[in-house]
Amino acid sequence: IPLIVMLVLTQLSVGAFWGVLFLRNHVTASFKDGLIPYCILMAFAAGLVALGASLFHLGRPLYAFRAVVGLKRSWLSREIVLFGIFSVLATVYAVGSGMSLVPESWSGFGSKSLGKGLMDILAVATAGVGTLGVYSSVKVYQKTRRPFWDNPITMFKFLLTMGILGCSAVLLTTIIFVMTDEMAISSMMQDFGSPLLGILAAMTTLKVFLEIMIFLHLDDKELTALKKTALLMARPFRGVTLTRFICGAIGGVLLPLLFLTRHNHMGWGAVVAITSLIFLLSFTGESLERYLFFRTVVPFRMPGGKDS
Repeated sequence: IPLIVMLVLTQLSVGAFWGVLFLRNHVTASFKDGLIPYCILMAFAAGLVALGASLFHLGRPLYAFRAVVGLKRSWLSREIVLFGIFSVLATVYAVGSGMSLVPESWSGFGSKSLGKGLMDILAVATAGVGTLGVYSSVKVYQKTRRPFWDNPITMFKFLLTMGILGCSAVLLTTIIFVMTDEMAISSMMQDFGSPLLGILAAMTTLKVFLEIMIFLHLDDKELTALKKTALLMARPFRGVTLTRFICGAIGGVLLPLLFLTRHNHMGWGAVVAITSLIFLLSFTGESLERYLFFRTVVPFRMPGGKDS
């Protein structure tokens, strides 16, 4: 469970930082300065929880610093180091952004900032290093040579989770920020809400399609490792599998498209409810996908051997 939490939340955090970069170029000046810091703090908080979960995953957390020893040859070491750097960058970025939210009456602290140029660099560096961390996570599992993990779809799964949860989290944060102002909601949808919803629906559709492809192996003549995984998902884990696809279809496709076409006819209460459902269902669906990722993989009987 800690490993699932770590992977899902690190990908959410990195995706949200990319969402912040998107907002910086699409939000009108009228509420840009107030909105962006809250989105950054949300992304930082998700990364902070993921970092805490990663410590519970380690057998001996106190020795995590030894990860640098295997940096040249171990993707696990690279993953730890990259997310360590990511956490430092995210912290500085969040603190720098949070300064703008502090009242100026507090000894003038609220008027201080790190400067636009430095903040721009931190924005790109945080999202970029985080993406490299997600890439290293993919390589950790591909290096096991287990067929369900060692294929290009794993890369797409992790990157799409990053995009899906990043979009839905930024969208919800934005709606909460402007939820009592219907004019602000309309402006937000015009500036960036509609593109975010369209991207979210497209990415979820693609991801669900890629996950469904595993069931093509049910027709394999031989009992391959991938057929075993498909059988596990279709039988013992049928309930989890169905729930995952239902959450993805409703939270990642149907509700975003509904919101995209009907937001002009909704009150702020309905808007908040729908965006909350979009995030909760998307998060649940991605967490269940990652649960199945671990529970239905078929290991080798002998290290380095072939499935049987």
